[in-house]
Amino acid sequence: MYVVGNELSQANLMSALEAGLQAMRSGENVFDFSATEKADSAAVAAMVAWQREAGKLGVSLAFQAVPSTLQSLMALYGLSTHFTSSAPVPERH
Repeated sequence: MYVVGNELSQANLMSALEAGLQAMRSGENVFDFSATEKADSAAVAAMVAWQREAGKLGVSLAFQAVPSTLQSLMALYGLSTHFTSSAPVPERH
C-alpha cells in the first residue's frame, strides 16, 4: 500500500506524481489517502495519471480513504466512476 502524503496540490504535484508512479512500478496498487489533509484539482490530475499508468502496466489501481473534498472534485469533473475507492474520509478541521 502506498500512502499519499498530507498534501497533493499544485505546490507538490510533480514530486507526488512521481512518487506514486514509483510506488506502482514497485508493485503497489492501493493508494491510501488517509494522511492527505490538503488536495486540490492537481490531486485529480495525479489520480488520472496514476490510473493511466496502471492501465499500461495491466494492473488494477484502488484508492482508499479519499477525502470528501477530493471526492467532490472527482464528481465535479465527472470522474467518480473512473476510480475504485472506498468511502470518503470525513472533513478535517
